[in-house]
Amino acid sequence: MKIYTMPLGQLQANCHIISFDDNTCIAIDIGGESDKVLKYLQENRLVLNAILLTHGHCDHIGGVEIVRRETNAMVYIAKEDMEMLFNSEKNLSTLLRLNTPTVQYFSYIKTDTLNICDKEIRVIRTPGHTKGSVCFLIENCLFSGDTLFRNGVGRTDFPGGSTQELLNSLKILADLEEDYPVYCGHHENTTLGFERQYNPCVRGDFK
Repeated sequence: MKIYTMPLGQLQANCHIISFDDNTCIAIDIGGESDKVLKYLQENRLVLNAILLTHGHCDHIGGVEIVRRETNAMVYIAKEDMEMLFNSEKNLSTLLRLNTPTVQYFSYIKTDTLNICDKEIRVIRTPGHTKGSVCFLIENCLFSGDTLFRNGVGRTDFPGGSTQELLNSLKILADLEEDYPVYCGHHENTTLGFERQYNPCVRGDFK
């Protein structure tokens, strides 16, 4: 498994492209600059099977529709964030004055596991940043979206956010057994062990 991370869009949200030995791949969050994603896929001869969305804010979905149309990849999002794919107020496009193309076709994440590219992907529901925020565990790597950053956490002051729900979600992550590498939705990546030790929200300093 190979992971390539590219910050995309005006807010530089991380898009993670996970590729496998058979040249199939998965993209997690495409916040904009779809041309960069398509170029990477073409240059590396990758077939995109799915686009997984950690949540529905515009800085994580702005490039999804163009890539979806070009690749026929299935888009997956939690039902609670579904309206953000076509509602510019709910996905914050209106607030941030960003152009976010409506996503035409998508599927709800209905279970706690997805099987894509012959890989079992664990879905960890982590509301708080948004109602439908999720993290994905693929092999031994955790993709946290805007739930968890290096020594930080996602905002909860946007519609649908909840500080208490986020703290509860961080406890779920902290209780995972392994010291997973964490691929975040913004900025640099981290490890779960580092966050357990140094991140006050993960440590449980706040109740």
